[in-house]
Amino acid sequence: MKNQYTTPELLKLVPDFKSNIAEIKGVKIHYVQGGKGQPLILIPGYPETWWAYHKIMPLLAKTHQVIVIEMRGMGDSDKPADGYDKKNLATDVYELINHLNLKKISIVGHDIGAHVAYSFAANFPESTENLILLDTPHPDESMYNLPMLPIPGADYLYPGGLLSIR
Repeated sequence: MKNQYTTPELLKLVPDFKSNIAEIKGVKIHYVQGGKGQPLILIPGYPETWWAYHKIMPLLAKTHQVIVIEMRGMGDSDKPADGYDKKNLATDVYELINHLNLKKISIVGHDIGAHVAYSFAANFPESTENLILLDTPHPDESMYNLPMLPIPGADYLYPGGLLSIR
């Protein structure tokens, strides 16, 4: 049986987009591209792939050149043993836009992709037109204090409301 969840199969459901691979600093980075206009980079969260944006890609492509990047370690991109710090991931994005001969981009990041987008804008402001961060706390020192597991007796905010762990 043919795997219906591969990039070539999924792209059949998103017309006018193409799958591409660029070698950036010895690492193959996968991206999906379509549309015309001002470049708009989309970076999904973890452990998502380009497919996370499939519903809005055609809408955005009406006015933008949409490029959805699967960062190293995700989707069809290479998964090297190292290089996963945010500055290095942002440099991958920078090298990719240079490879594509793009000068100034708008960049959108979701979840961990937002951290990479933020790092891109902070490290390459001359290449950043707009920065959009989705579903992420501001990346500062307080993030190190976020518990990974619920603490009994604590309240947590989540998109559906307030959750009390008793």
